[in-house]
Amino acid sequence: MVHSYKMRKRYLDQFEKYDANIGSLYACKISLLLKKNCINERYIVIQDQLLIQRSLRERLKEEIELNTKKIFLANVEYFRRNHAAKIIQRNWKLYCARVPWKKRKSRKLTCS
Repeated sequence: MVHSYKMRKRYLDQFEKYDANIGSLYACKISLLLKKNCINERYIVIQDQLLIQRSLRERLKEEIELNTKKIFLANVEYFRRNHAAKIIQRNWKLYCARVPWKKRKSRKLTCS
C-alpha cells in the first residue's frame, strides 16, 4: 500500500510538472503569436510607407531630371545669345575699321 501511494504521488508530481510545462509553453505560444501579429501589422505599415517613399523618390528623380534639362537648355540659350552678341560686336568693329571714315560719314553711320 505504501508502495502504491509513493507511485501514485510520483505519478501526480510528474503530471503536475508536465501540466506546468505545458501551461508555460502554451503561454509562450500565445505570447509569440501576439508578437507575430504585431510584427506582421508593423510590416504591412512599413511596406505601405515604403511604397509611398518609392513613389516620392521617383517623382523627385523626375523633377531633378526636368530641372537639370531646363538649366542645361537655359545655359545653352545664354551661351548662344552671348556668343551671337560677341560675333556681332566683333564684326561691327571690323566693319568700322574697314570702312573709311568718309564713306561712313556719307552714309551717316555711327560706330561706337
